[in-house]
Amino acid sequence: MAVDLACGLKRELVCKDGTTRIQYLHVNKAALYDFATADQFELKLLKHYESMLERLPTERPGSGLTVGNPLEAIGELSECENEFQLIEQVGAIVRTLGGSQFVYHSLQFDYAKNTSEATHATYLIDCRPGWMQQYISKAWSLDDPYLAYAARNLEPVLTSTLNSDRLNHWFVRGARDHAFVRGLIAPAHFTRKSLLGMLHVGCSGAAKGQSETLWKHRLILQVLSVNILSWQVNKARCDGRAKYDLDNIDVRVMRTYLIRKSVHDVADITGVTAGTVYATHFKRINRKMGTDRIALAAEKAFAEGLLD
Repeated sequence: MAVDLACGLKRELVCKDGTTRIQYLHVNKAALYDFATADQFELKLLKHYESMLERLPTERPGSGLTVGNPLEAIGELSECENEFQLIEQVGAIVRTLGGSQFVYHSLQFDYAKNTSEATHATYLIDCRPGWMQQYISKAWSLDDPYLAYAARNLEPVLTSTLNSDRLNHWFVRGARDHAFVRGLIAPAHFTRKSLLGMLHVGCSGAAKGQSETLWKHRLILQVLSVNILSWQVNKARCDGRAKYDLDNIDVRVMRTYLIRKSVHDVADITGVTAGTVYATHFKRINRKMGTDRIALAAEKAFAEGLLD
């Protein structure tokens, strides 16, 4: 768990089975208190929370970020340098389109293990922090009607539609307490990496007509959801390449070999002889990737999402 006064809080939970749950959010004293008191590990992390509270401002300075054309603002998401800037930009877009808060769920599944539970989950949080703490600690994702819809559909939907026959469901009651029972769900899918994205936009109970406004903007919100997932995929790809110190030539070599399985095709795209490919490119890539064969290096890079 780490807090940056200029950015926000990143909390990573690694479970015994290897699954991970990562949360990103902006915090002030009140938000961190809400986050901490809903934490199942509050007592174990008490000293860390107390240290953070001493450093945080009472009120987080507002960014004053506004957007004019939402579609243009969505196109500028690629310029965000980190998850905290992304939350700021998405929050401004959501409010322009009629929402009051949002959570973005990004879930990666390992279907080879035949499991319905995500192996890795990332949450971008722009709502009451305690909601997501409860959501994770109580494993609500396993019975989340909104997530179940997003996993099987592409079209946006109002949460009121999904709640119509589940008004007394415990999840819906919890969402109501956190101003998430009224709003819109916008799914996004990236099948190559078994990734599911879900933009959950919430409306405050006092505002009239917000659901109708969100529905009017449902296609823009769907574009927003897809672009958030795209940002995360590209960020993971860049981080992974940096981890192994891969340059553009390394990536091109592995991508070509993965597709063609031919050293001669690699030689053609690099402009060198096959012997040089073996002696230089393959040797360098294997050293960086910690493998002894280029086929293994390419497969490893592909599995980790480093090849587009």
